[in-house]
Amino acid sequence: MAQKEYEMRYKLAAEASGFTSAFSQAQQTLSQTGQKIQELASLQSDISAYERQQQAIEKTQSQLELLEQKYNNYQRELDETGTFSAKLANEQAKVWQQYEQGTAKLEQQEQALKEMGDALTEAGVDTDNLTEESEQLHQEMVELKAQEEQAEQAAKELGEGADQAGDELDQMGKEAQEAGEQSET
Repeated sequence: MAQKEYEMRYKLAAEASGFTSAFSQAQQTLSQTGQKIQELASLQSDISAYERQQQAIEKTQSQLELLEQKYNNYQRELDETGTFSAKLANEQAKVWQQYEQGTAKLEQQEQALKEMGDALTEAGVDTDNLTEESEQLHQEMVELKAQEEQAEQAAKELGEGADQAGDELDQMGKEAQEAGEQSET
């Protein structure tokens, strides 16, 4: 009878380890999927930052064009009057100073954009087609989130199955032990 008890416990332990293995695999899949989603979200954030930097450059370029026009207007006014005006010369100098500051700012923005673009290219993103890349990333994230939900559900079901199997194992173990004790008496 002790041999039968041992065989029953062995079989039950084997079943329990199958649940544990499947549950561990489901948790690992869930963890990997979550990590991939985070990576894609980070990449999407980098694309958004790149696009914002492009917009900032466009705004700075527009401001520089306006400052250049303003500077030329002051120069034309000085040329047309034929006389020197300290007020106009001071205004023109202020505009020129703003223009130089804007040019320096534009250079910094362009350098930052280049660095962002290099990082995106290294990550496999085509910076010449950001709209399509962004849409692909979004679709990939939607698919991964669906996989994550499926993995969560599978892990939950496996956990519930393992709990149920554990309860059954406990009950069977008790019954085997009782049978063993009865056969000894």
